[in-house]
Amino acid sequence: AEKLINSAFDFADPFALFEEMQRLFPENAEMPFYLAAACEERRNWDACVYIYQRMAAKTPDFDLYYLKLGEMFNARREYAAAIQHYEKFIALRASSEKFQKGVFHSWDISEMRWFSADPDVAKAYFDLGLIYEYELRRLDLAAQYYFALLQHAPFYVDAYKHFWLAYQQCREQAAPTPPLRAMLMAMRASVTVSMAADKSGMFRRISGVSWVLTSTLSGR
Repeated sequence: AEKLINSAFDFADPFALFEEMQRLFPENAEMPFYLAAACEERRNWDACVYIYQRMAAKTPDFDLYYLKLGEMFNARREYAAAIQHYEKFIALRASSEKFQKGVFHSWDISEMRWFSADPDVAKAYFDLGLIYEYELRRLDLAAQYYFALLQHAPFYVDAYKHFWLAYQQCREQAAPTPPLRAMLMAMRASVTVSMAADKSGMFRRISGVSWVLTSTLSGR
C-alpha cells in the first residue's frame, strides 16, 4: 500500500488522493494513515493536517489522530493548536481502558526512556515541554510538563535535564513558584521509590541519571 501511494503522488495531489480513497474505501482507516505518512515524509504539513482533521471528525475517539495533529501543528509552528491537540490526545489516551491496563506501555529495555511508559504519551508530554521551554518561553509551564512526563516515564533522562534547566532559569529570573517547589519535593519521593525498586542496578546504567538526580534533589 505504501509503495502504491508513493507512486500515486506522480499523478495526483494528496488532497485529491484522500478524497478518492474516501469515495472508494470509506471504511478503510489504514490507507489514509499511509497517505498522511507519505505527506509527512515530503513535509507537506497542510495535507497531513487536512487528512488527520477529516479522519478525527469521522472517528473522534481515536486518540492517535490528535497526537499526529499536535505534531503537524508543531511543525507548522502553530503552537496554540499543537498544545490543544497534544492535550486532547493525552486526555483521551489516559482515560482509555487499554492505557489503564498498561496495554500501550513498553517493557523493552533497549529503549530505556520509554521503559514502563506509553511512548506516545511520553512524546506528547516532551513535545509540550519543548514548546513551552523554547518557543513560548513559559519555563514554569515547561517544568510542569516535564514533571508530568517524569511521573509517567521515570527513566526518561532528557526530561530530568530539561526539567532542571527550566527550574534553574525560573529561579534565576524570580523566586521559585509554589508548584515548582511542590514538584521537587514530589520528585524526591518518586525517585527514591524508583531507585529502590531497581534491585539489579540495571537502570543506573543510563548515562547522566545519577548526576541529574543528585543535582536536582540537592538543589544545586
